[in-house]
This record gives sequence, structure tokens and C-alpha cells, in this order.
Amino acid sequence: GPHEVTDEPPSSPSTAAPPKTMRQAVTQIIVADVSMSLDNVLAVAGVAREHAWVLVFGLALSVAFMGLAAAVIARLLSRFHWIAYVGLAIIFYVALRMIFDGTFELVEAAR
Repeated sequence: GPHEVTDEPPSSPSTAAPPKTMRQAVTQIIVADVSMSLDNVLAVAGVAREHAWVLVFGLALSVAFMGLAAAVIARLLSRFHWIAYVGLAIIFYVALRMIFDGTFELVEAAR
């Protein structure tokens, strides 16, 4: 409303980043999905063998599924912030478990 109280003066420029266009967002998602899904590329290439159309279709499907999953996860994280802490706890547990198990493997290998 007209009587809202804000922390910044009315003439100060906004420091927020400009919103992305749909094209920028889609491009960013596709680049991230393709660059981070090398395992999917190898799996699809292994299945495709000499059939180039299977390779192209499989990669396109993989990118689409990764984009859909990223959008769903982002929506869930923005709505339920506690999910991020659950994910952090899981990653922390797995990291500690890897360190713990790896330490014993190194000790056994050194004997």
C-alpha cells in the first residue's frame, strides 16, 4: 500500500538481479543437465551402439527428465525449506561414513 515501511530510500536503485527470461532459464538448465550427466551419456551410448537416432532420442529424454526433476526439487525446496537440511544431514552422514570406512581400509592396506 501507499503507507508501507521499507528499509531503503525510495530513490535507491534495486540491488536484486534482473529476472531471467524463459529462454535463459531453459538454456541454463540444458547446459547444466548435459554437463552433469556424463553417466547418462555413457549409458545411452552403450545401449545405442550403432543407432544414432537411439542416442539422440535417449539424450534428449535424459535432459528432459533431469530438467523436470530439477524443477520439481527446486519447487519443493522453495516451499519446504527443511528438506534442504534433511539433504544436508544425509550428505554429511554419507561423507562421515566414507571417511570412517576409508580410514579402516587404509589401515588394513597398510598392514
